[in-house]
Amino acid sequence: MINTCWVNGCTNRADDSVKRSFYTIPVVRKFEGEQTKTLSEERRRTWLANINRRDVPSKHSKICSDHFIQGKPADLYNRSHPDWAPTLKLCDISGPLKSKKMKTKETDMEKY
Repeated sequence: MINTCWVNGCTNRADDSVKRSFYTIPVVRKFEGEQTKTLSEERRRTWLANINRRDVPSKHSKICSDHFIQGKPADLYNRSHPDWAPTLKLCDISGPLKSKKMKTKETDMEKY
């Protein structure tokens, strides 16, 4: 599976010509103690709020390094770090964007 960024408006994908990393959206860590569970729940909510999409991420949804100040997310327990959640180049459009191919099909259908 090719890594593509799940942030609306971001067209980054895994490419050997550009050094870019991709990070999985955090999951809730239920069995590592109450503090870890609480922090991981808050972190997941923050990531999803910042990304601002209507659809639910799959286990394959990834965010590219362009959305983090230092190019990668901070450690779970470092709550005050600016990269605890993605904050850069986030589109404020909610929901999945339609591809150019889909828009072309819709435009073609409107002609008839």
